[in-house]
Amino acid sequence: MSSVETYSVRVADPGDNKSVSDLLSASYPVLLAQHYEPHLLSMALPLITNANPHLLASGTFYVAMTAPGE
Repeated sequence: MSSVETYSVRVADPGDNKSVSDLLSASYPVLLAQHYEPHLLSMALPLITNANPHLLASGTFYVAMTAPGE
């Protein structure tokens, strides 16, 4: 028997900044490691793992959650 995950999707807002940044910080180092030299990645990660508050407030970005707060 397989498990089915249910997601809810909503427009992102500035309050999602920490959660989105945490997700970027957890995923980008793993996903980008095979594509960039370690010294380049170490310089880029601090810049690209912080959610852009202007984008979160734009009304054009969405977040998907599996449960409240995830």
